[in-house]
Amino acid sequence: MDYNYIGNEGTKFISKVLETNTTLIHLNLTCNEMKDIGLKHISKALETNSTITILNVDC
Repeated sequence: MDYNYIGNEGTKFISKVLETNTTLIHLNLTCNEMKDIGLKHISKALETNSTITILNVDC
């Protein structure tokens, strides 16, 4: 999902999926347009997600 112009609103949808995901282990969000609030959405979802082992958010 890198380089897809995902912003803060998009992270809300990704977060909902992450809360129930049981198969995805690597999530690449490199070079998107999310800000601190978007990362907070993702981190909140990761509190309940035990399958993601690699998360890339750099750019």
